[in-house]
Amino acid sequence: MSEQVGDGTGDGSLAPAAHPVADLAARLRRRLEDLTTSPVPVWAMSSDEKAQTLLDLAVAQAQLDALRLQVLAEADRDPDVTDPGDRTVAEWVARRTRQTRPAARADLKLARALDSDRPVLAAGMAAGRVNLAQARAISRALDLLPVTGRFATTPDQRATAEAHLVDLAGDFDATALEQLGRRIYAVICPDAVDAYEGTLLEAEEARAARKTSLEMWQDHHGTCHGRFRIPQLHGQMLKKALQALTNPTRVSTPEPVEPVETTPAPVLRGQARPATGSSPPCSAGPVRSSTSAPPSGSSPRPSASP
Repeated sequence: MSEQVGDGTGDGSLAPAAHPVADLAARLRRRLEDLTTSPVPVWAMSSDEKAQTLLDLAVAQAQLDALRLQVLAEADRDPDVTDPGDRTVAEWVARRTRQTRPAARADLKLARALDSDRPVLAAGMAAGRVNLAQARAISRALDLLPVTGRFATTPDQRATAEAHLVDLAGDFDATALEQLGRRIYAVICPDAVDAYEGTLLEAEEARAARKTSLEMWQDHHGTCHGRFRIPQLHGQMLKKALQALTNPTRVSTPEPVEPVETTPAPVLRGQARPATGSSPPCSAGPVRSSTSAPPSGSSPRPSASP
């Protein structure tokens, strides 16, 4: 017989006990509301309490996310949860909780995967060892493993990959797990990894080549705008070239200047004769010769005419 408790109306009526998960959610909400009116502020915590509380809340957040995804997967199988017109429970959750539809659909996709194909990942989240962002990265990496064709993986190999990535979640964040997940095939199929990754690289380069584009336009204000999409290799080459050209420490080499040979022109005393090919200097009046006496034994020079 199921346990029954009073409904608090005082009329002796009985109501079925709430499910433990529903009871936890209700009590958690009430406890959080009590904290908002607590007379003890957060800044009164000691340094050790703050550090330990941050770690405890991070683990609890991962566990709450795991529980929420479990409930979401079960609600997806219950048609009475949603309202008429909702295609999936994600649409209902997005509307009732004011989430974006892409975020709610991503949660539902992960919840379905954890419920059906990811038992090790689900256990890691329930234990608080894997947070939500890490779980998304691991699930995406596992979805990329081929299940058909030349490089198809077996269920045991996929289970090995899942366990390996969950172990790595204890040391790496979601971004690092995303990168490690792309190389997970080398862990489960080391003999065929070169051929597999070569095939992936060829397909990736072919897709990039089909999507290559360049657009440029002027705004009639003396500037030009544009956008482009090029393969990753060419983008890295372009970035390297632009960084070399715009490097603030880059010193431009001046062009060599060839020396010009000049021959001194004879200049009479008191007269300034310009060099060949240059224009004569401007003067305010006539140029006169020196008034000093000529040296002895030499004939006097005629003075310059005015």
